[in-house]
Amino acid sequence: MAVKYETTIKRFTGLSTDTKPTSVPAGSYFWEYDTNILFKTYDGTNWLSQSVKSFVTPTTIDLN
Repeated sequence: MAVKYETTIKRFTGLSTDTKPTSVPAGSYFWEYDTNILFKTYDGTNWLSQSVKSFVTPTTIDLN
């Protein structure tokens, strides 16, 4: 597989009740901020939910 540098990817934000855009560049993202679900399109029309790993790890700190 060759490395591909993508410069046309778009990022969209909206509600889960909003209609996701079509005819967008492949590789674009749509984030539903009310459900916290990230979608990606591989063909510019159909959207697939993506697994998003949290960067925040709950931790307990003992100050004693």
